[in-house]
Amino acid sequence: MENSHLNNSENATLEVVQVPVIKTAHDILLVVLLVAVMFAMGCHITWEQLWLHIRRPIGIIIGMCSQFILLPLSAFILIKVLGLGILHATGLLLLACSPGGVTSNIFTYFCDGDISLSIAMTTCSTLVALGMMPLNLYMYGQNLNHENVVIPYGKMALSLIAVTCPVLVGMLLHWKWPKVAGYLTKPLLGRSKPQTHDLRSLRRSSTT
Repeated sequence: MENSHLNNSENATLEVVQVPVIKTAHDILLVVLLVAVMFAMGCHITWEQLWLHIRRPIGIIIGMCSQFILLPLSAFILIKVLGLGILHATGLLLLACSPGGVTSNIFTYFCDGDISLSIAMTTCSTLVALGMMPLNLYMYGQNLNHENVVIPYGKMALSLIAVTCPVLVGMLLHWKWPKVAGYLTKPLLGRSKPQTHDLRSLRRSSTT
């Protein structure tokens, strides 16, 4: 009787661990919201705006240098100055070496910033992080236990796809059917008008 009771309790514990319904629903909802928001942002971007930043990548270069040179260096200095332990130091270094996320694109949109530059920097930082993240961990993590740190290449590639594909689809929709793109972005982002400062920058660059 006791053995059967123990087996039943172990099976119940395993069932609870193997079926995280709330976590699964949370992850699916986050992915759906991410794709929807990035698609809506793509509907506000034109190919000319994106090509302007690729042709003159001053902002992208500054962002990459800040992300993968200044930020890891600052984290390393903080680790040494504060004398952090291995666990906290490894966590801080991992955060400093990670690429930028999609949250910056959302804040850029609602602060009326340059969305095309923000998305270009997010895409480039994810690509550059495939090489710079292990390099920075090797450079600054010599005294840390970084051998057990697993770099999530799969999640980084998934993040790159989740950023670029919806944006490209939104840009294509904005290029082919701009009125439809405006109507679709209203329930997602609450406004449909293009960014005025992006249009001014395009006119200024075309006149020069």
